[in-house]
Amino acid sequence: MRVFSLLTGLFFLSFFCESQTLPLSYKSAGSAYFAKATAEVKKDSSYLIKTKNAFTSVVIKIPFTQDFKKAYLLISNDTVRLHGDSHSDADTLLGSQLIVMPQPIQELRFYSGGVEGKLEFHFFTATSLSPVKKKENTYRLNAVCEEPTSVPQSIWRAGLPDPIGTPVATPVKFVIVHHSAGSNLASNYQEEVRNIYLLHTESNGYDDIGYNFLVAPNGVIYKGRDGRGVVAQDNVRGAHMCNKNDSTFAICMLGNFNEQLPTTAALQSLYALAAWKMQKENVDVNGLLVHSVGPTSANAGSKLLPQLAGHRDGCTPRYTECPGDLLYEILPQVRDSVAKMRQTCMVTHLEDIASVSKTFLYLNQTLLPVSGEEYKAVVVNDVLGRTLFEGIFQPEMSISLEGKHFFKPSKRGKGEQILRIVAF
Repeated sequence: MRVFSLLTGLFFLSFFCESQTLPLSYKSAGSAYFAKATAEVKKDSSYLIKTKNAFTSVVIKIPFTQDFKKAYLLISNDTVRLHGDSHSDADTLLGSQLIVMPQPIQELRFYSGGVEGKLEFHFFTATSLSPVKKKENTYRLNAVCEEPTSVPQSIWRAGLPDPIGTPVATPVKFVIVHHSAGSNLASNYQEEVRNIYLLHTESNGYDDIGYNFLVAPNGVIYKGRDGRGVVAQDNVRGAHMCNKNDSTFAICMLGNFNEQLPTTAALQSLYALAAWKMQKENVDVNGLLVHSVGPTSANAGSKLLPQLAGHRDGCTPRYTECPGDLLYEILPQVRDSVAKMRQTCMVTHLEDIASVSKTFLYLNQTLLPVSGEEYKAVVVNDVLGRTLFEGIFQPEMSISLEGKHFFKPSKRGKGEQILRIVAF
């Protein structure tokens, strides 16, 4: 252990001694929240980066033909290895993951590894201009079946520029799971959300943060893209899916899940959020539908996409690692958990209705409350009008239909004593 500590100490001493100050050339475009600078670097070289003002996060952009292999940042005593993050859709520069600092800083050290040439450095400053923190327990998961409690934009976005443009609505048919692809160093998750907001709006050029909701490792959920009273929060079209955002609802899990899994608290919030939205929109957790494949420049056409999918599912192969290899591997278990939670929500909701209804029946063991008025017969048709079942109506009767999952009573004609049901 002493030998390891000694070698580690000698490594850092050597790194500090050999680092040369990197001259930054700042571009005129910028704001109090964002600064862009360029610099020339050589391979396998150590640099000290000093900025004009303190910053809270950084993204480094390199020529698209290169990669970040062996490149890293040294922040205090933490070594953060860099990797490409294709959440943005530029085709000339490859950006690193967003590195959020534990506190505002003005200098850090950069080792170039195999990177060389002209680089861009994007510095973001999301320091709170006024106190915005609340007890996070206020926003922890406290209900299932209903929309989970979440931190509103008015709390986490305080002191930052407002979104621009007009929110656009989209009917949701897909729930897309992302990871933020950061460094897993952050402990102030509200500040991480604020920095992601600045990355998306100041650097990527989005109107607003790209995701509909974000989930922190402690299970706290943050509202994302803002409907601003024009569109419902959960139906705002985002910017997250390789330029193919129609019909999608984005949940971003804060962290990098290539080498570790989300926490149990975060996964529980993911399940609840997805179950609520998929129940609300009647989306099949295990369904497949055709969706366009991005990015637009690939002209990749369309394919069958899981209705609960990872970001990479909607893009051309190897375009992105999102939502991280380990989180992607457990998406089948995520679907199972969401389906079970959704079924619980369906039964709970139907039982609440049945408690005030005098008449109900079971279809494939699913409780279906109906009006307390008298019926003489029940007929079940498919969507083409073909009769699947007909018989004398009896309260609390049970009907089994193979391969059918969703049932909806048709409107009752005046004076009609037949309960008509459509099965899907």
